[in-house]
Amino acid sequence: MTPQANIAAADDGRYVPVTAAAYRALERERDKLRDEKLNQFPARLRLVREFGETANNDEYLAIREEETVVDARLARLEDVLRRARVVHAAGSAATVAVGSLVTVLDLHSNETVDYAIGSAHAPAAPGVASAASPVGKALLGRGRGEIVSVELPRKGRIRRLEILAIRPPPDA
Repeated sequence: MTPQANIAAADDGRYVPVTAAAYRALERERDKLRDEKLNQFPARLRLVREFGETANNDEYLAIREEETVVDARLARLEDVLRRARVVHAAGSAATVAVGSLVTVLDLHSNETVDYAIGSAHAPAAPGVASAASPVGKALLGRGRGEIVSVELPRKGRIRRLEILAIRPPPDA
């Protein structure tokens, strides 16, 4: 898959913008779940079947339920990976995009905070603002010097951030 620059952050249903790191993390999760589906579940089910009837066997039913959850997550991951387009921030660093490294000043606390803007499907990580998060949504498409308002869902307050710097990711 060839990286494409300047893809809009919004998922229009056809494409899912992800950073290269997020794409690799999604692939690792998919591969782990495939291994679990192909190797671990069959072995666990065989072991439980050795103890007799499966219809009233709580352990057997729990394994089957867990397998259903893994199947659903695996299907979702495969869909996201199929539609994924690896993006990186524009070389000019004029506006915030998926993959950008952004330094902001919290105007309330007067603290400087660095964020990496991750894709909406990226695994949670410290210092990463998902493109689907309130902070990510507020920053996307904005430029250096702009002040954005972010409503914090849990705290019910508005946070005002000034964008101090925008940089492309290290692997861009």
